[in-house]
Amino acid sequence: MYNPYAQNPYDQPFQQEQGGKKKWTKGDWLVKVIIPISVPLLAALIAAGYFATKPAPTIQVLSHSYTGSMIRDNDGARFDLTLNQVNENQSGDFTASAVINGCPSAVSGSVKDSGSISFTADESTACQDKGGIVTFTGNVQSDKSMSGRWSANTDTVQVVGSWSQQ
Repeated sequence: MYNPYAQNPYDQPFQQEQGGKKKWTKGDWLVKVIIPISVPLLAALIAAGYFATKPAPTIQVLSHSYTGSMIRDNDGARFDLTLNQVNENQSGDFTASAVINGCPSAVSGSVKDSGSISFTADESTACQDKGGIVTFTGNVQSDKSMSGRWSANTDTVQVVGSWSQQ
């Protein structure tokens, strides 16, 4: 049974062993060895920022709409590209509606904290490519402009090029 009036065992003086040598108690070890070593070590680690929290990576927030173009590599043909109703969540995933050379498309993609962006545009089946999928990769700049590479697979060939958006 606990007795609040009993002497704390850590407050006891050195106990005598046979031969006149003093034996350290647990309290002696704590006060004379553990605390003097661990406190300065812990202070040095804190001062060095070892326990500091790292700021969460920031993901570039996209604009609500973009206009730009796509250029096909093999012949330099230029196509208009617009993104509208860009809706991005805190994780960087987004959806949008797009118009690629007059063809409406549904867009889904993601932005990473590194600034890289990737998205796909599913073209309407009423378009010339009859529901083609265009894949975009690139980077978002600090001014929110974007640029990169695109590719599309048609029934007969893969088409590639560059793109940019403001």
